[in-house]
Amino acid sequence: MAATNLPLFNSKLKLRTDLGNRRWRRACALYQLHHPLHGPGSVKYVQKSLELLQEIKESSGIFFPTSWVKSTLRFHIDEPSRRILDNFNRAHQDLDPALKRKLLQGADALIRFTSGEQK
Repeated sequence: MAATNLPLFNSKLKLRTDLGNRRWRRACALYQLHHPLHGPGSVKYVQKSLELLQEIKESSGIFFPTSWVKSTLRFHIDEPSRRILDNFNRAHQDLDPALKRKLLQGADALIRFTSGEQK
């Protein structure tokens, strides 16, 4: 996927009509958006992906938010992504506790790596 198409692609993640309401389609699309092939340029989509988390939970069931978070953060283990995560957590302190746990589980590698706790 050309880097010039990433903003359009990211906006389509929100639209059920484009990707359908099939979880695997959204997970694959999100995986591609955040793939290391796009380099540091995909960090700017972390915030947008995290902001969709509540909506994803409401429209996709209980298990998909974990996949959403993992697909978003899997390749982002750097300081800019950590700052985005920390800012998101501060701004969304009223986030559902179960969803907050899923977020922290999906961000485990990012948190450990940026805290110097990697093994």
